[in-house]
Amino acid sequence: MLSLIVESRQKDSLKFLRKNNYLPGVVYGKEIKGLPIKVGYQDFEKIYKKAGESTIINLKSKEQRAKSKEIPVLIREVQED
Repeated sequence: MLSLIVESRQKDSLKFLRKNNYLPGVVYGKEIKGLPIKVGYQDFEKIYKKAGESTIINLKSKEQRAKSKEIPVLIREVQED
């Protein structure tokens, strides 16, 4: 199964994130009410090419690597601007 390491994003500006090769994102789910995250651009591109929007990906938090808690997700929508 594919895995992607993400970081939580607090008050980072979107301009700052994009300048430093991060993509902002939001994870929604049954028990998750909008978790803002950031992921490395190259890491996301590599996974997105393999998975597309129909394959489950495990998100693993960079901060909680030791706990090994993974969240299974689908890429729902990618916005390009």
